[in-house]
Amino acid sequence: MENIKLLKKISRIFIKLFFLPLSLILLVVLLILSPYKIIKICRIPMRFGHLIGNTEIYLSYKSFLKKKEIILFFFSKPAVNKFVEKLIKRKMIVLPEKVMHNIYLILEYLKKFNFFSKHLFDLRKYDRDLDNILIKNEINLKLNNNEDKEGYEYLEKIGLSKDDKFACLINRESEYLKNIKLDYKAQEYRNSKIENYKIACEEILKKGYYIFRMGKNVKKFNISDPKFIDYANSKFRSDFLDIFLASKCEFAFGNSDGWILAPITFRKPLALANWVPAGIPYLHSSNLIYLFKHYYDKKEKKNLSLKKIFNYKLAFLTNFNKFGDRFILKDNTPEEIKDLVLELVLKLENKWQKKENDNNLIKNFSKIIKQNSKSEIWSLEKNHKLHNEILGSYSMTFLRKNNLWVE
Repeated sequence: MENIKLLKKISRIFIKLFFLPLSLILLVVLLILSPYKIIKICRIPMRFGHLIGNTEIYLSYKSFLKKKEIILFFFSKPAVNKFVEKLIKRKMIVLPEKVMHNIYLILEYLKKFNFFSKHLFDLRKYDRDLDNILIKNEINLKLNNNEDKEGYEYLEKIGLSKDDKFACLINRESEYLKNIKLDYKAQEYRNSKIENYKIACEEILKKGYYIFRMGKNVKKFNISDPKFIDYANSKFRSDFLDIFLASKCEFAFGNSDGWILAPITFRKPLALANWVPAGIPYLHSSNLIYLFKHYYDKKEKKNLSLKKIFNYKLAFLTNFNKFGDRFILKDNTPEEIKDLVLELVLKLENKWQKKENDNNLIKNFSKIIKQNSKSEIWSLEKNHKLHNEILGSYSMTFLRKNNLWVE
């Protein structure tokens, strides 16, 4: 096993050296042209959420602002979704990683000099839709007619027609990160129990929706209803269908798994429970509603209010171990998740009943978020902003029962 790893490592080094002359020629051309036209190099992030989400936000800005710039992109390895890569190649200049990675490394090493740094482009600056650009712009990474046809043929094969409505369920687990050899332990605090979504699923099924359980390398989860499909563990699961289902669902629900950036890319409504960290929800669209994990104070023996989560500097923590002995995270209850998802469904069906104090509650939520919307950890913006105009919201059912949470 160790010998195989060593051989692979040597092989990668040999390939890089083999393509180095070509990389250097391209770099020299790029630098010679710089007085006339700046050509930039960008490595596309490998994590699924950044791969699809950042790219869609960037393309939306580019289209909306009518930017004319030359950027040469390349994919990080390994590929996390080959179909998303296919969609991206239709919209951007993507060159082979074997050639581009050498150029990127040289520019990264020399970026302290402006002459070289101006040739680097960072797609991670588009982690967030700060200007609500997605709702102002058409979808860029869209499927074509043949791909739609292929997707609908799959739905027919398993008994759905074009008129059948379906939702997608996603729950973050660690196996996926383990398999692509990324640090999963530091992020486990973002996971939640799939079983806690069961009664929410049952309520959606009663309303006539099908449910596709999404994911990759996740444990089996099933409900005794033919309309519930554990697609993640089925023989049909594919990179293509992961995207097709996101593009055609009525809505999605679950937690902060990176797959949620697929339905966000396709401007789909989402109900997101067990969200954490509390300071970083996506709030660029009114189609997004949330429930954060409970930040429990063991000393006071109660959940912290939203304001106190920020005051105790817990809202942007990326490492659960830094909570210390006083605070712990608690998952949302199955009832809370059910109420959140049903609220979204009722709003989509125009059956949601507003109450007198609802506007004040959501204003308080938005105000607290906006007053605490800067983070050096989570934002690559110069001003470290995470939000501008806030359009997303919080579970109204929860706020009605816990109005002091936003005081």
